[in-house]
Amino acid sequence: MAEADVERMRRPLRVENPWWAGGGPPEALAKPFRGGRFEALKNSLDRPDILALSGPRQVGKTTLMHQLVQYLLEDRKVSPRRVLFHSFDAPGTAYTNREALHGIIDFFVGPFQKAPLRHGGPSLFVFLDEVAKVEGWARTLKGWYDLRYPVKFVVSDSSQALLWRGAAEFLVGRVLLEPIHPMGLADTGCLRGMDWKLSGSACAWAADFAAAIQRRSVKGTYTVFGRIESEVGEIDDRLDIELERYLLVDGFPALATEESLAVANARFRQYFDLTVYKDLVRTFQIRNPKALEQLAVLVAAGSAQRTNYEKLSQTLKVKIDTLRDYLDYLESASLIATSEFYGRSRAVSLRRPKKLYLRNCGVRNALAGDLTEELLEDPARLGHVVETVVAEHALRLSQRLTGHASLAYWQDDTGREVDIIIGPPLRPLPIEVKYQQTVGDGDLAPLRAFAEKYRTGLGLLVTRDRLEVRGNVVLVPLKLFLLAT
Repeated sequence: MAEADVERMRRPLRVENPWWAGGGPPEALAKPFRGGRFEALKNSLDRPDILALSGPRQVGKTTLMHQLVQYLLEDRKVSPRRVLFHSFDAPGTAYTNREALHGIIDFFVGPFQKAPLRHGGPSLFVFLDEVAKVEGWARTLKGWYDLRYPVKFVVSDSSQALLWRGAAEFLVGRVLLEPIHPMGLADTGCLRGMDWKLSGSACAWAADFAAAIQRRSVKGTYTVFGRIESEVGEIDDRLDIELERYLLVDGFPALATEESLAVANARFRQYFDLTVYKDLVRTFQIRNPKALEQLAVLVAAGSAQRTNYEKLSQTLKVKIDTLRDYLDYLESASLIATSEFYGRSRAVSLRRPKKLYLRNCGVRNALAGDLTEELLEDPARLGHVVETVVAEHALRLSQRLTGHASLAYWQDDTGREVDIIIGPPLRPLPIEVKYQQTVGDGDLAPLRAFAEKYRTGLGLLVTRDRLEVRGNVVLVPLKLFLLAT
């Protein structure tokens, strides 16, 4: 590489990598609170796989990457010259083709190191933010990975579809795909002034809860929730306050300390417009973006309800195949989730209507016009929001348990319905949501019917404030369920 080319690359990279000159990641980028998501990622730095972070806009992927950089520099004492960060979403970024990406990596592992790269030598760390904006990125990283040099790649992108497409085409067996979600109740509470120890406790609770669920242990599951209830006893009132806010705004890091619901509403609308018009319309060359936007608004208004695709296509004046494509696009951007009817027969499942969820309740509330304090006083509307939140956390639990995030629901011939089913087909876990003051035996009937039919051994009923065991059903308050997922 010519010296002029080396210097041309060095100048903008020096701005993004201040640690090369003896500094560190700016606190505005590597925020001091790390949280459970960081703890789950840091050990992946020791694996040879390419670590790929996908998730919606503003969920904190770039912050997590800078926190990992800071961890390498300060905790692991990695030489600053062995860590590179570059964002392809930065203003004025000129490197958006495969040749330029290769040139950046080649410069970093070659001339910049001032020593030959050797097999078995100390690792280099390359962080590439919004990497899918580079055409051919996956093929380039495959070439470097296959050389087997000690280079650890960490990449991210807001388009899950593009990230996964590149991984499927060129990086099978070489990449670890990690979905990044908005923060949970514990991390959100910590950013809002609660003791940071709550985040570490929540990580331990989540691991213990997942282990109990894998055993389908009624006693073990109840014991985990009982321990959580005991350990948060002194902050219970504060948690109730944080829970109400979480049901309104959810866990986007940038909004964690925003007290104005009007400002949060505007930010959610901006986030939604950027996702639809900058990401989806451009990525999938959508001809009718207004219909896509209207579809998301309709899903928000009917979140957690079964949907008739034929009627929806007529309302939007689009073909049924176009509607299905649009739903796939919204799902690829982590905006919505679909839930199929649970059945051992795939044909039966496909014939039944699907339930649709707006994955983030803050976005859901903004699109549905519900981002107000009055929502908390309306049991019917709040019930749909609570099921939306439980469904999102059930998706995270499904990912933890099976490596695959998917939802289903179930209904028998008498109309009894279980809201959420997760887990592998032969060992399903039914979850019912009853966010109300009293829970009678009739409220448990759907779970018991499902458990008898499919011999599940365990069911969960998410309640407002009751923790108890009734037969093979564990009743758990919403806040405890969220702290454990």
